Amino acid sequence: MINTLTIKEPIWNGGQRAVGVRVDRLIDDLWIEIDTVDKHGNRIYPARYYITKQRASLYETKTYSWGEAYIIPIEDL
Repeated sequence: MINTLTIKEPIWNGGQRAVGVRVDRLIDDLWIEIDTVDKHGNRIYPARYYITKQRASLYETKTYSWGEAYIIPIEDL
């Protein structure tokens, strides 16, 4: 079963936008939706992005106060 993960806002990493996927939430392959909208209410990233668990695990991780997450650049989705 493929889960859907909704991201409210991407990580604005010095110009390279990325999403953070918690390591413990990556049980299987994922569909990722990014809900960020522009000033007109249009979604900036209207597509759904698919990533396999195997491919996501290749990206670097970063530890936050809420846990560890894979940092995946949006351009790689």
